[in-house]
Amino acid sequence: MADTSVTVLRLVFGTENGKTASMEFNNPKATVTQAE
Repeated sequence: MADTSVTVLRLVFGTENGKTASMEFNNPKATVTQAE
């Protein structure tokens, strides 16, 4: 179960040269939550 006080947004995308890049954001004050 995720901690409801913390929302983690992870972005994973492919670059033009075929590599994979990822970004992760932690926002304790997020007003939108999403169940996985």
